[in-house]
Amino acid sequence: MNSVSRRASPHPSSADLSVPLSEENPGKHQATATGSQTNHLEAYRSPAMPPSDVRWVHEWLERLPAADYRRTLERMEQDGLLGKYLDLERMSPEARKAFLSQAERKGVVAREPEKKAPPAVCAPPDVPTTYRNEAALPSSLRELIHESNRMAKRTYHDAHDAYVKRYSERVMQARSLLELRSLGEPVAPFKVSDGLVHPHPDFKRFRESWSKVRGNDTRDDAYEAVSHRMAQLSGQQRPGSFWFKTEVGLQGELGGAGFHAGAEVLVAQDGQAKWAPRGGVKVGARGLEGSAGFSESGAPKVTVGLEHGGAGIRADSEGSLRLALPAGHGFGSHAELNPKEGTYGGGVAVVRKVGGDAEVKVSVGFGMQGARRERARDVASNVPGTLFGALPELDQGLAWKELPAERRARMERDGWTSEQWSEALRRKAATHPTQ
Repeated sequence: MNSVSRRASPHPSSADLSVPLSEENPGKHQATATGSQTNHLEAYRSPAMPPSDVRWVHEWLERLPAADYRRTLERMEQDGLLGKYLDLERMSPEARKAFLSQAERKGVVAREPEKKAPPAVCAPPDVPTTYRNEAALPSSLRELIHESNRMAKRTYHDAHDAYVKRYSERVMQARSLLELRSLGEPVAPFKVSDGLVHPHPDFKRFRESWSKVRGNDTRDDAYEAVSHRMAQLSGQQRPGSFWFKTEVGLQGELGGAGFHAGAEVLVAQDGQAKWAPRGGVKVGARGLEGSAGFSESGAPKVTVGLEHGGAGIRADSEGSLRLALPAGHGFGSHAELNPKEGTYGGGVAVVRKVGGDAEVKVSVGFGMQGARRERARDVASNVPGTLFGALPELDQGLAWKELPAERRARMERDGWTSEQWSEALRRKAATHPTQ
């Protein structure tokens, strides 16, 4: 009696899947097999395997010893059964995971070394399990491992993108540079292995398929959030921000000396507004003029310029250049650039005379913040910044005024102030009182 007629269950036994039906006695098989047994075996020869059979085959394979397990998979591959069982379009991700875990326990496949993310704020993800894709494996199994590894790559990078978004949101909630520093740098994504073991018969095809799965490093979004929050916490305009500006000025002569006075109102894109007074004395002759006054910070500010027929160019001690062109009837336009501060903009103006030689000037314009020259050098430098980088001066307990001038300038560009440094020293002393 053959293996089919001996079993009570309608499912195929080990002999059924490891030995083709053609090798059995066809007449004897037909005489002993029940209708349900014949239908079940035919299901394995059909183009697709029913889900109930997928579950049953998995349970049946689980009962096989390791040596029989490998031989059975190879024979199933020869008979075309393994491809139906491991049908990539019909087999669920859960079933694939269960089969590969089983094949690993039976010693047929091996997983790649685990890649665990370091402990960090916002919980960066671990890399899902990937498996070694060896040439000696059955073709259907190689296909399954490749698809499983591709899914692991896609799942991991989706999870890392979500982590970067969580981190960026947390950054924008930081209330101080010290709190921002405590978050640490965003964790870099791992490189997910394709599992291919060389030489491999499917190498070219699998590599082309692998490259189509997105795997970009999106930490630039996190660093952009850090840059924006640093600018906000330090009271600076972040790169890419813009504002609208209105200036009202009066200039004339008083007691034989020239003067100018007025105010400037700036409204940033976030709706915040601030104003600053403008004023000083003016001297000049034959189109060449100069003025002295104070900047917004209170520091002395000197401006020199050349003007003729309403057109002119001016430069001041803060690094700003301004070009003005007339448009007739008291109207004109202007453009401004400050390479030092990384700002640029422009606008329109109207001038009206009042009284004798006095005149009122009203201008409306806009400005944008680009990258400052020092920050551009910082980006090009290989020296780490002071927000996430090491601070040996903090470990040494140096006061702000004791820091080298170049180091202090870099820290100021990173948003540090003497008050924040003193707070960092105080926190460190409270945390490590013996140091």
